[in-house]
Amino acid sequence: MLQIKKMKKIIFILLLFTTIFSVIAQENLIFKETDSLKTDHEKNSAIINYTFKDLDENEIIDSLRIKTKLHLNSAAHCMILYSMSKNMRLSSKEKKALELRVTEIAERFYNSNKYVLFRKFRRNTGNDSMFLKDTIKGKKVAIILFGSNCVITRFDMLRSEIRAIFNPKMETLLSK
Repeated sequence: MLQIKKMKKIIFILLLFTTIFSVIAQENLIFKETDSLKTDHEKNSAIINYTFKDLDENEIIDSLRIKTKLHLNSAAHCMILYSMSKNMRLSSKEKKALELRVTEIAERFYNSNKYVLFRKFRRNTGNDSMFLKDTIKGKKVAIILFGSNCVITRFDMLRSEIRAIFNPKMETLLSK
């Protein structure tokens, strides 16, 4: 009888730890890192400029880095270069390498417990915030909103293309 009580306690403790670790694992570290920032703009800027030091390297990325003086280790750098791709006459291989880099950045955000999605800002939604929080598949996600005016520039359209690469990768990872 005493043995069964000890086993019940051990099982209870294991379940408790499993629950605690499960909750901690779902926590989004982006919110902790941006909590001290006051404005949505500061939060968005910190997230989009978040750099990853150990991204995969290849000849094309190295060439782009030299050509542009951008490190290409943040979503912001990739968006900037992608928006200038026509003016810089990037080849289809260079654009593809940049798209793969964006996918890798999405993976790194996810693997770092930093869940982020980029969305287009819509006026008249009753919420003027450019930094939102949502829960997707039990994970708290930072929603970064871009563009706040009626004029859509070529940069906005190309940024949409980057979102169309980044977001599906992040959404796939979030649904695991």
